Amino acid sequence: MTPVRRILVATDFSRDARAAFEGALALAGRSGAHVDVVHVWQPPQGVPLTTKLPGEGNRTLGDLARGAAMRELRRLVGGSGMHPRIEFGVPHEVLVTLASSEHFDLLLMGAAGQGGDPGTVGGVTRRVLHSAPCPVLTLRCALASPPAEAGVAS
Repeated sequence: MTPVRRILVATDFSRDARAAFEGALALAGRSGAHVDVVHVWQPPQGVPLTTKLPGEGNRTLGDLARGAAMRELRRLVGGSGMHPRIEFGVPHEVLVTLASSEHFDLLLMGAAGQGGDPGTVGGVTRRVLHSAPCPVLTLRCALASPPAEAGVAS
């Protein structure tokens, strides 16, 4: 097996993406791999990123989105030594392109994203699995243990 030296972690800030981030922390801790954590934001169709926002001076929609996402990324990454980054575009296309062009050895992502059914693989994940140039590891968050049944202890 080829050693894992470069890991790309995709995040949409969902619970499953958090599990992928934690998995990357564990892998990097054992292997010393370089880890990039990326959030891909897909702008709404028909709204240019250069759209100026009222009351925001010269700030554009792109500036606002990048700032909000970077705050979330920094909160996620903390002092882990991982490298946060933001990209704009169609998430599965950007992830596959990054994995290929920057020669990542492994791509980690959550199995289901924002609002996803925890029993299925999300659409972005499914598309990445079908076209990634490197191995893809999908992780789910650990579900809370089921509540104890009410009853009388003997």
